[in-house]
Amino acid sequence: MCLGPNGPAPAPSVETSSCQSASATERSPAPMLDQQSSPPVHGTENGTGGRTGRSTSSRSGRSNSYPFHYDAPSIAPDNAREIVIQAACKLKVEAEFGARFVAVPNGTYTASRYARVTRAKEGLAKGFPDAIIVGTGRNRGRTAFAEIKAKGSLSEWQLAWLTALHEDGHDCGLFRSDQTLADWLRQRGWW
Repeated sequence: MCLGPNGPAPAPSVETSSCQSASATERSPAPMLDQQSSPPVHGTENGTGGRTGRSTSSRSGRSNSYPFHYDAPSIAPDNAREIVIQAACKLKVEAEFGARFVAVPNGTYTASRYARVTRAKEGLAKGFPDAIIVGTGRNRGRTAFAEIKAKGSLSEWQLAWLTALHEDGHDCGLFRSDQTLADWLRQRGWW
């Protein structure tokens, strides 16, 4: 794995034998990176692969084409907005697991150059998951990362971050309902 100044970096291309950046003319599965961003991709081929190595969906709607947990868009409640799903996830996680559900500011567009520079200096990373779940009490020492979506798809940066977190041994995934998040946490040993 290559490490950039702010986190995981893209894997070297076939033509590159070290952790040096590929030229700007080469196509990469990850967006081009600058000094202010946390480069997230390593060890993937266009975001495919995973535990099963197939791109199939189970009856639960979970796609097996990602190495981390992935709720298919059909899992999301009809007409639900992301903020509503995230609020429901927060309530369920805190009530059922006694854990802390902490929202992470996202890298949405900011018109002010000063605000962008300030956020980058503070460590804001484009595509980082929406929430960090920190275990307390009976779940002390556990941590999970959750990207919350309604019907949308993962950006290249989000896919890269989730893949990097998973490959580094962290529990993480994309969730479209509070119930699938709770079920997944139980499967991972939270109680």
